[in-house]
Amino acid sequence: MVSHGSRKSRIGPINDPDTIWTQANRVWHSADFWGRIGFVLAAMLLLWLGTEGWRPAFPYRWSSIPLTAPHARVDFEVVDSQRTTDARSRARQNVLALYELDNKPLKELKDKLHEHLFRVQQAKTFSELDVAVWAGFLSEQRRSASLEEQDVWYQQFRTALQADASLESWGRVIQNALAPYFERGLLEQVQHELDRYSISQIRVYSKQPDDAKVVNVDDVRIPLVKELLKSRFSAELRRESIVVGDDDTLTNFLHAWIEKQTLPVTLRFASEETKQAADLAEAQVPLQLRKFRTGEPIVTSGASSTDTVAAQLAQPLTEPALALLQAEHDAFVASWTWSRTLNYLVARLGLFVAIFTLCGIYLWYDQPKWLIEWRHFLTLLMLFSVASISVYWLWRVPLRIELVPVALFAMVITILYRTQLSLLLSAALCLVTVFSMGQGLGEFVTMASVACICSFLSGNVRSRTRLILVGLWAAVAGIPTAIYVKVALGWTLSSPLVWDSLWIGLQVVFAGVALTSLLPFLEKIFDFQTDISLLELGVPTHPLLADLVQRAPGTYNHSISLAAIAETAANAIGANGVLVRVGAYFHDIGKVRKPEYFVENQAKGQNRHQMLLPSMSTLVIVAHVKDGAEMARQYKLPKPIIDMIEQHHGTTLVEYFYRQAKNEERRDTGLVEESDFRYPGPKPQSREAAVMMLADACESASRAMKEATPARLEGLVQDILQKRLRDGQFDECGITLKELHIVQESLIKSLNAMHHSRISYPDAKTG
Repeated sequence: MVSHGSRKSRIGPINDPDTIWTQANRVWHSADFWGRIGFVLAAMLLLWLGTEGWRPAFPYRWSSIPLTAPHARVDFEVVDSQRTTDARSRARQNVLALYELDNKPLKELKDKLHEHLFRVQQAKTFSELDVAVWAGFLSEQRRSASLEEQDVWYQQFRTALQADASLESWGRVIQNALAPYFERGLLEQVQHELDRYSISQIRVYSKQPDDAKVVNVDDVRIPLVKELLKSRFSAELRRESIVVGDDDTLTNFLHAWIEKQTLPVTLRFASEETKQAADLAEAQVPLQLRKFRTGEPIVTSGASSTDTVAAQLAQPLTEPALALLQAEHDAFVASWTWSRTLNYLVARLGLFVAIFTLCGIYLWYDQPKWLIEWRHFLTLLMLFSVASISVYWLWRVPLRIELVPVALFAMVITILYRTQLSLLLSAALCLVTVFSMGQGLGEFVTMASVACICSFLSGNVRSRTRLILVGLWAAVAGIPTAIYVKVALGWTLSSPLVWDSLWIGLQVVFAGVALTSLLPFLEKIFDFQTDISLLELGVPTHPLLADLVQRAPGTYNHSISLAAIAETAANAIGANGVLVRVGAYFHDIGKVRKPEYFVENQAKGQNRHQMLLPSMSTLVIVAHVKDGAEMARQYKLPKPIIDMIEQHHGTTLVEYFYRQAKNEERRDTGLVEESDFRYPGPKPQSREAAVMMLADACESASRAMKEATPARLEGLVQDILQKRLRDGQFDECGITLKELHIVQESLIKSLNAMHHSRISYPDAKTG
């Protein structure tokens, strides 16, 4: 994790001779500076595209509660869905059902009647007549008559038939009587849906639906047709002058025959053709429009248009109301001139320029390292851009979880960087998104309050369950804030408003739960180490620490003591104490390769360096830094831990062997170079590494003291601090003199606690 500094003097190294103008000129002519400007411009363009910066925001969404009743800003028309649906439904219902005519069954019936007439005609006597054929022409009443009466009727019927030897006239009678039904068809009952199409009329066609003719249903229904056929046969018989006995005799014969037959159904419901005709009629109905005039109020809620304005505003927006508002908004945007549109585009881009500039100035003033290092610079740009675009689009979808990325962004920035930066960037995020969504003060205050709580409470997260608690506390603060702010701005306190505020709390809780699962992936993606991952790393069962315990127990004990005092000192100046603590566990792991060459692991009287030249001893001592870094990389320790291993000695001098070599220089011909007795470095690059250097030197030196009195410990710490300061070891870490003084006081207090004297207990007397 990066350092957590907060002082203006941390901008450059101590005693930096450059003036601000010199630095500014150097930055202005730097290729890296213009590269970063390019990335910032790209991020602005991405935000502008991602938040639809070319058009004014539509400030309404499903289930939101408007503060005031909207009025039309321009004249506009909107499709009246209900009227359009009603008109199309009427057009569909006006379509007559189509029936296909098939006259083959009716023709067969006509031929059958003609054949029976011919058989009656050909019979010479009543006894020769086919009984079944003759019975077909008798009504139920006449069938019970005597044979003599039936013979009389037969003679009358045969006489009428013989008058037309070829039955040509009779054929015309039958054809003309049945002609309407050859044209209109026959139907037992309608076959279509009674609630969708007319039940009084249908359209009938024989070949093509386009040739269909309108027919009354009563004219084709078989029960009614049988009654009409009697009068039709009577009329046709008179027209052909075929009369015998009274006028109804022959008609009764024909009608009786028809009564005994089952009139065929010659009409079939053409469902597919009818549906196509109905669809065509519906499609031809134009959209029904509703016109609004400028200044006319728009009913925007689920309440009735006759309700009071207060009653309407207490209701969330419904889908139809939202569509109406969207149509008004589109008409309003379409009415803009080019100049007005251009002004709006410039204003939106200007907002992004202002936000990025202010954030950049803050970073340059407080933490220039996060601007200088590409990894941090690009990470911040990407997180801010992704969060802003996510909030904008999540606000527009019905799910309404736009606060989730706000809370996630605040917690992630706090965990990866620091609380102050999270507060600034979260406020910028809320400002950008609220403006992009067309919202007002109420939404900004609600979002900002949630982001602030998440930022404040995520600073010392050392367990994953803590993130859920952060979400819960943010919800506890966000719910009443949302209610109070909206009521203060004029909203009506109602159940929808309370439920909307409760949903805000649920979003924040969900963000805490989600981050608990996402945090390990974020650490891998952005190559960051949180306090949680660092604490999981620094367990004694880690293979490197377990090896250190077995092979260099003295070094392990030194590391444990160092971790305690270094963490306290780092926390005192606002640095990352957890990073220093875990770094202390691993800072000397390189000593496991040659543990016996380090004093804390040597038994009394055993010193391997007595057999080595000072230069060789120096190489052995200095090698533990390189060996430790190699082992750390082999076990894939985080880069900040590797940096602390390499930097905890900086480029300091191995004084003991250097002095020993200088003493031997008088007897040798060769010259002793001081650079040959220094650690390879680099110097501490962060405040955490600087604290580690001081604490390591002070803890080691205090162990060598015979009498560690408070005065001697204070002098020891001051002496080591002054040596490192004069040696320039703190020139590249950004730590200030004031912070060094705080570290010094913390180390003195911690070392006094470690070396405090204890009273002597008298030996127990044995009896």
